[in-house]
Amino acid sequence: SDIDARGRLRVAIKALEPCSTRAQALQPGTTVRLQGPFGNFLQDEADRPDAHQGPWLWVAGGIGITPFIALLRHAVPQRPLTLIYLVGDPAAAAFADELRQIAERHPQLALRMQGSRDAAADLPPLLDRVPDLARCQVRACGPAPLLRALRDALAARGLPADAVQA
Repeated sequence: SDIDARGRLRVAIKALEPCSTRAQALQPGTTVRLQGPFGNFLQDEADRPDAHQGPWLWVAGGIGITPFIALLRHAVPQRPLTLIYLVGDPAAAAFADELRQIAERHPQLALRMQGSRDAAADLPPLLDRVPDLARCQVRACGPAPLLRALRDALAARGLPADAVQA
């Protein structure tokens, strides 16, 4: 989820199976082999947050927050940005405190963190509160049901399919 100025890599791993649970127990200095990342929706020059002229909408589900927190640690877009972060348990949400601190320092960032068990039901009212939604460029990262629900909800609000990159 980050590389600091000294070249140290921080990795956010959700413990789902024995392998990911074991990875969480690794000690600093352990030699590991990493593969990925698997996606580039925030890496291309054209997708730099400061390259887009309109508002941004970022939607994260659970550990799908990692590409967004990595970017926010280094540069918060100067344009309006709404970050919707759906989590199973808000009290245990990854990076919740850090996200709140970033949002407090940057008034153009509207953080909407919400507990959710059903993205199809929970997303529409959140999307209805996004300023200038029709002009937003949308980036999303999370589980497949969340991404499907997001695409459906945005299409119902008239956004073209190519406005969303996941």
